[in-house]
Amino acid sequence: GLATLGAVRVARSGPRPASVALLVAGTAAGMLLRTEGALVGIAIAVALVVAMRAAGQRWSVTGAVAAGQLVLVGAVTKVEGLWVHHIDGGGSQTFVARTAEAQASGFVQDRLHAAWVSGLEPGTGSLRTGSLVLLALVAILAFAVARGRPLMEAWQAAAGVLVLALLLGLAMAPTEVVSGIVPAWPLAVVGLGAAGWAVLRRLPVEIVWVVLYVGAIIATQYADGGAVQWGGRFYAPLTVPVAVVAAAGLLQLRRAATTAAVVGIVAALLVVPTFAGVTAVRAARSSSHQVFEELDAELAGSDVTVTAHQHLPRMMWAYDDVRWLVVEDHGSDMAHLLRSLASNRAVHRVSLVVRVRDERLVAGALASTPAWRKAGTEHAGGLEVVHLRR
Repeated sequence: GLATLGAVRVARSGPRPASVALLVAGTAAGMLLRTEGALVGIAIAVALVVAMRAAGQRWSVTGAVAAGQLVLVGAVTKVEGLWVHHIDGGGSQTFVARTAEAQASGFVQDRLHAAWVSGLEPGTGSLRTGSLVLLALVAILAFAVARGRPLMEAWQAAAGVLVLALLLGLAMAPTEVVSGIVPAWPLAVVGLGAAGWAVLRRLPVEIVWVVLYVGAIIATQYADGGAVQWGGRFYAPLTVPVAVVAAAGLLQLRRAATTAAVVGIVAALLVVPTFAGVTAVRAARSSSHQVFEELDAELAGSDVTVTAHQHLPRMMWAYDDVRWLVVEDHGSDMAHLLRSLASNRAVHRVSLVVRVRDERLVAGALASTPAWRKAGTEHAGGLEVVHLRR
């Protein structure tokens, strides 16, 4: 937010000390808070060039400001690296979650899949609440265009249908998680759609850096788009500029309103998704906590717990009595580890945490390690716990 405000003021009035201070402080703080803040800083540098030239600023001033912004990004990146090195003695490491589907596809397919999951994915349940939102928007606009109704009037009707779709989805599936940022933030969709070119052309900094940042995220995010655990979190820095543009559009919508109900519709688009999100997250955390409690109870007697789920030990960080070993897969890598554990006489009880669909791989791993025998199997929240004894 500070970086955006600073960039807008620099673009309009030139590099005054207060504006530059806002830009520098916002960029640096954002980068230290989140690594993708570097992409924000670069996008703002390009946006400054476009906006400052459009405002009549000289090339020398424009180039100096943009170059300074890029130098700042590089300097903060270096400082962040030294900071992380000072904390852990090494440096930051990113673990990339790869699914079988992502491994079998190419770069372009991965980018398209990730963009869908983090941007447009409407839900994970059978109802797919977000689908109602997207379909309602498309249907009402298509109907309005076919009937020749004015666009702003059609947009008011679309906003009303969105509210009905959200209420229906909330009533039928109150705990469904929507990972895509577009169906999860319908108020922004309505505001951006109502803004129109007359509004957008007055906000060059916001528009340019939003477009560039979205492109950068699509090109660099995880192949699975963060899935339901993270969804559109990498788009979080966009909330400030998108909210500004959407608010301008909502003002346009209010001025052109043909019914007083528009104010209530906008309020509902703000309140309903917020309530739905809190409800869904609360249910998801409660469900995860129950599964973790069950796993902790099942693993209490094990010397070592082996799993191929890289994120599970991190999610269960509070259960420090569980000793984890993470393998690459449930097949050959697990078999190799079990053979290594067999040579360690201090290890007598091992538990494997696997998915039910991986039973055959686990059976193959056990068949190649006769030193271990299956002592029992338990189930916890869709996972299977296989207990092994010597």
